[in-house]
Amino acid sequence: MANVVVVGGGISGLAAAEWLRDDHSVTVVDPQPGGKVRTRRIQGFAVDEAANGWLDSEPAVGRLVDRLGLRQRLLPAEHGPRWLATGERLIEIPMKPPDMLTSQVLSWPGKLRAAADLVMPRGPEEETVAAFVRRRLGDEVLRRLVAPMVAGIHAGDTEALSLAGCFPKLKQLETDHRSLLLASRGRSAGPPGRLTTLTGGAGVLTETLVERADIVPSSCIGLEPGPPWRVLTDQGALEADAVVLACPGHVSRGLLDFDDELPSLMGSFPYAPIAVVVAGLPMWDTAPKGFGFLVPPEEGRGILGTLFTSNSYPSHAPEGHVLIRTMLGGALNPLQASLELEGLVAIARRENERLLGPMPDALMTQVMVHPQGIPQYLLGHPQRVERLQAAAAPYEGLFLAGNHLRGIGVKDCMREGERVAEAVRAAL
Repeated sequence: MANVVVVGGGISGLAAAEWLRDDHSVTVVDPQPGGKVRTRRIQGFAVDEAANGWLDSEPAVGRLVDRLGLRQRLLPAEHGPRWLATGERLIEIPMKPPDMLTSQVLSWPGKLRAAADLVMPRGPEEETVAAFVRRRLGDEVLRRLVAPMVAGIHAGDTEALSLAGCFPKLKQLETDHRSLLLASRGRSAGPPGRLTTLTGGAGVLTETLVERADIVPSSCIGLEPGPPWRVLTDQGALEADAVVLACPGHVSRGLLDFDDELPSLMGSFPYAPIAVVVAGLPMWDTAPKGFGFLVPPEEGRGILGTLFTSNSYPSHAPEGHVLIRTMLGGALNPLQASLELEGLVAIARRENERLLGPMPDALMTQVMVHPQGIPQYLLGHPQRVERLQAAAAPYEGLFLAGNHLRGIGVKDCMREGERVAEAVRAAL
């Protein structure tokens, strides 16, 4: 059996190791395997440290869940209305394009400008998210709908993010149908699939993967090209026929100093810092309904949005209690994520009460700060990934994975883990 060393024990690396373990000797090197997908279980609340689920539209998700024997623990979200924070109130976000005509989110001039999408020509192959939406649907749709959605998913700036990198299917709709409104008839405006997690929290996924993997709880401090490759750790060296480098880009960069070009290419993927404040409270009369709310950046509030977690996953909170999670920071407000924890809690509570009314004292509060939180797929991202892969190609047995490359979500990482496992198996 060939030896494979996976450097990085996040979802991408653990999924790759799982798919390779049947016919290869696989070792995962990571001092704290599990990545950011972890769940704290406190006083009956399931508190996800980062992602609180994934969309079930990716076939690789179902294959991995079945392989791990977790299908009986799947927990689809109970979706309700999504809200937009406007002034001191919440307005329901239209989830189908025809509903925009009756929604209060857009003004009538904004609605008429969006309708001009029906006659707009196709645009360039690569442009920012903002340029694409402004060109097709107008500035108001960008500011009121797309910018808060992008901030909620990517914690990013629409003026800087690559459309082809962040939303390739949206670009494909324009290519195939020319008009987004025509292409989306009968479809939801949101991403395809249903948000899903596992009973006990998203961390059950990584906990199960870690239990099945051969883990070396060490930090990787260097790589010596092969084959055989030498993976240098703080506890010694491992030899491998193939290495899967699946740690974050800013970590991987320091392991590629055997090449002149690879470190700078790997370091070209910036990250946005993000903080998450989770509160468990007793149920109250004006407790929030629905999925959660997003905040347009132009509102100038201190938060990106709040998810009403116990509405989506009732089992994540004890009966008679509410679990909410508020996101702060991001690419447009990066310094906020470095505030003292007490300050983050105060901002989250203040902004939530402005929109939800007075709230009871929290029984449980958890703050998770991710200084290198979410990779930012800036303009030209697909081309940077291609250059990185081309520079790595001469090194036989080196494979790259991670959410800084081809999708930031948990489902994307599951797909990437399976893809890179197939590439390793084919090469060996």
